[in-house]
Amino acid sequence: METPAAPPATPPAESSGPMGYVLAVVVALLLLAILPSMIAQEKGRSMKTWYAYSFLAFPVALIHSFFLKAREEQEKCSKCKKPISVLALECPHCGARMVFDI
Repeated sequence: METPAAPPATPPAESSGPMGYVLAVVVALLLLAILPSMIAQEKGRSMKTWYAYSFLAFPVALIHSFFLKAREEQEKCSKCKKPISVLALECPHCGARMVFDI
């Protein structure tokens, strides 16, 4: 008597369904979020903050990072101690004249 043939083995699933796509999107966003955060860092902004912003809203953050203006270097006024631009000749807060070391 012959034994019945075993049913053919089914191939394993190549992806885990929708979770595979979600994982791929998350990994892509983790990598893509680096770009706007690096652009913002070059313009004087916090890379960590911009990385989180880029991860949550990548298209908006990318466009936003291109339109950022570079931050001017600042120093404290000798009289009122508030931050002012290094290019200022006079403090906008207290009116004190800036003294330059040459």
